[in-house]
Amino acid sequence: MVASLSAVDVLIVDDEAFVRKTLTQMLRLVGVRRVTEANNGRHALSELLGLTDQLLPNLILCDLEMDLMGGLDFLQRLRNQENEALASIPVIISTAHTDAQTVREASKHQIDGYLVKPFTSGKLQGRIEAVLPILPERS
Repeated sequence: MVASLSAVDVLIVDDEAFVRKTLTQMLRLVGVRRVTEANNGRHALSELLGLTDQLLPNLILCDLEMDLMGGLDFLQRLRNQENEALASIPVIISTAHTDAQTVREASKHQIDGYLVKPFTSGKLQGRIEAVLPILPERS
């Protein structure tokens, strides 16, 4: 469990601007201060590859169905990175898909959590606290 969500940096990967805005508001509501966005997996991977280990997000919230590069392709590429800090970023899937096959496929890519849309800020907070190690509170 994290000491404070104000210490958490989150990258939202979703092709729908409304969803990114809603998730950003939910994250801020539960105390997350730094949120960045990418509109597809390709954009997210490009952004992540340009960051130093110290600037990598603590967590990624990722949709499954997106143009250019969907969530499963993004996850596979992320997990195959040579940089361990990059490859091991916790990923929570946020999707409307509830079928067992989709959940199993996502699990093959070492996801850390699965949230079915729509969900509450309380469920989001609980999932974040379940997957992140204790982080120091920022001043």
